[in-house]
Amino acid sequence: MRDCPKCGAPVDGNACASCGYNETKTTGKATVVRDPDWWRCAFWDRGERCENAGGIGLGTLGNAVWYCRTHVDIVRAGIDRKSGATPPPKGFQSLRDSLGAVPVVDDFERDEEREAIQQEGATQ
Repeated sequence: MRDCPKCGAPVDGNACASCGYNETKTTGKATVVRDPDWWRCAFWDRGERCENAGGIGLGTLGNAVWYCRTHVDIVRAGIDRKSGATPPPKGFQSLRDSLGAVPVVDDFERDEEREAIQQEGATQ
């Protein structure tokens, strides 16, 4: 506890209750609130923050957030984990149409081998 420089009353914190003096208003200094985990990667996934140290920033002025090597490429690609996967530019139906039908390949060797294994297991 200290005394108010304006009225002399005891002050607890930055503001005086008796005269209204506020230290942050009179000095003009902005109160800076620092992130206690400022060194960690700024990537969030399903409500949890990455535990790795962040060392790669996306900005050029030095005031950007920092990401770890694992997540910086995801952020650069613009994938937003909070909203899920990003849809194709023209939609899913246009993607299906452009891919066409997937051909069914018959693998006779695979089928014969599977039958042989099943018969071998049945005889034992």
